[in-house]
Amino acid sequence: MSTPIVFPPPGPALGAYPLSDLNLFQANAPFVPFTPYDGTKPTKLWIDPAAVAAVAAGDPAQVMSYGAYNPATGEWETFTYTAAAAAATNVPGPQTTPPSPMFMPYTPQATLATWVSTVGFNIIAVQPGDLSTMPQALALAQSWGMTAAQAQAACVVVTSMDNATFTSNGETRQVIVINWNGLQVNVGQELLLQYANGIGAGGSWVGINTTQGQQPTWQGVGPYTYPVPNSAGPIPQIQAPAGYTIAATGLGQYAVVPTSVPATGGGGGLTPAQAIIQQQTLDGVNTLLAMFGKPPAS
Repeated sequence: MSTPIVFPPPGPALGAYPLSDLNLFQANAPFVPFTPYDGTKPTKLWIDPAAVAAVAAGDPAQVMSYGAYNPATGEWETFTYTAAAAAATNVPGPQTTPPSPMFMPYTPQATLATWVSTVGFNIIAVQPGDLSTMPQALALAQSWGMTAAQAQAACVVVTSMDNATFTSNGETRQVIVINWNGLQVNVGQELLLQYANGIGAGGSWVGINTTQGQQPTWQGVGPYTYPVPNSAGPIPQIQAPAGYTIAATGLGQYAVVPTSVPATGGGGGLTPAQAIIQQQTLDGVNTLLAMFGKPPAS
């Protein structure tokens, strides 16, 4: 529970405070266990320890009754949960029901490898996405339908191109191509396509039975998206006692006030909210008067 409200409040009102100060349970309290987000249910950020105890005692269907102030209507509204529902959260996150998988991004590590030109001695950085390992190359070739022997023959390490020589500078990956349908297909670049939605994301290679001059194309599933979190239901709150109500005082602030406030002058009475605003105005005026050494207004 956040800062507690003591009932009945002293004087005509307790003063202005955020409505959340009336909450019986903290949202996202440290003891709330994480469960996968269920996009078919409202967001729920709190649990009731009494409901947890009911579930532990073997009564998950026990009806738990609550209430909360509805700022849209200005009314106190009641609602119920089963103990099982009141003891669980539904916190927005990457997991959903049914589950949408999360895949680790494929981001080739930076490299110090270079292409060193044999003409003019220019040095050009090797792009990390062009690099791969021989096991990756063999696995890729076999996923295209090659036998292990065919893949071994088709995978070639490129050590020079365009009058430049590959210099590893400690890099263990290599520039490897697969000889496929008359093309030299860079393995690293194909892996970037295959893992665009993450390592292990669904998809398949299409075009592996094409004619000369064409290479397989990865057709992925995704990218995976997650639903927009549903609106949260009310958090159970302390109810104002008999003779008091909760009133908005402006700027998102509320106060516990008597249900009726005597008139301060001739004719009629003030609404609870008007009484609070009047008191806040008077307090501000008295603060200014005190700064100039004047007696307070009444």
